[in-house]
Amino acid sequence: MDGKAMRFLKEGLARINADTRSSKSPSARLSELVTKQQWRGQMLCYLNLYVAFCAAAVADWPLVKESMRSMTAAAEKFEVPLIGCLGKLALYLEGVYYQGSGDLKAALDVFANDAFRFADIPYSTSEQRVERDIALLAALNSLLILQDPQWQDPLEPYCSDHPNKDIQTAFSLIRATTKTSSAAMIHETKNHLAMALNRAKATANTQFLCLVLSIMCSKFFNNCVGDQAEKSALAARRHAELSKNKLWMSVSGGLLAQFYDISDKRAEAQATLSEACILAHEALPNL
Repeated sequence: MDGKAMRFLKEGLARINADTRSSKSPSARLSELVTKQQWRGQMLCYLNLYVAFCAAAVADWPLVKESMRSMTAAAEKFEVPLIGCLGKLALYLEGVYYQGSGDLKAALDVFANDAFRFADIPYSTSEQRVERDIALLAALNSLLILQDPQWQDPLEPYCSDHPNKDIQTAFSLIRATTKTSSAAMIHETKNHLAMALNRAKATANTQFLCLVLSIMCSKFFNNCVGDQAEKSALAARRHAELSKNKLWMSVSGGLLAQFYDISDKRAEAQATLSEACILAHEALPNL
C-alpha cells in the first residue's frame, strides 16, 4: 500500500475534525449549517472507512478496529444513516476485520447478511453497481474461507468478465487455491495463477503480486531445491515486503526458511523462520 494514501487520509481527517469554528459561524443560515454538518459527517465516515481498508491491506487490525469505531461515532454524532454504499462498505469491513483477525465464523455470518445478496441488487445506476460489487466481494470472501468449489459456478459469470480487473484477479486467485488434487486440476491451477499474475502486473497491484508469487512458490516449489525454487521464494518475499502486509511477509518468510532448511542452510533457515514467526504473531495476535 502506498504510504502517501494513508498520510492524505489522515490529513483529511485532521482538517475536517479541526473545522469546527467555520461550521458554527453565527452569520451562517441554519440550512447552510445543517448541510455542512451533514457533509462533514459523511466525509468523516468515508475517510475513516478508507483508513480502515488501508490498514486491513497491511494486516494492521488494531487500526482497523479503531477506525471502525471512529466511523461509527461519526455516524452517530452527525446522524449519518448507514445505508446504501456506506452501509454496505461498513458491513463488509466488519467481515474483513473478523476474517483477518481469525474469527472465521463471525466473518461468515457477516458475509451471509441479506444486504450482500448480490443477485438481487439492481445494476443500472453507478451507486447500485458499487453496492453489487461490494456484495460480490463478500461472496468471494466466503468462498475463500469455505474453500468449497460449488460456490465458484454461481460467481463465475459475475467475475470472469467483470470490468474491474482486480475482481477478475481475485476470482482467479481463489479458483487457484480451491482443491487442486488431480492432474487436470493442477493444470487449471497453473492457468488461473498465470492469468492472475498477468492481471496483477497490468494493474501494478502489489498485494496481488505478493499473493500470486507466494501461492506459486507454495504449490509448485514446495520441498524443492535449486535455483528456480530459490528465485521463486525470494521473489515471493520481496513482493511481500513491498506490500507491507505482515501476514504475507510471514508466509513468504516461512516459504524461504523452508527452502533454506532443505538446502542445508541452517543458519539462514533459523534466522528467516524466527523473523517470520514474529511477523505472524504481530499480524494475528489473538491466535
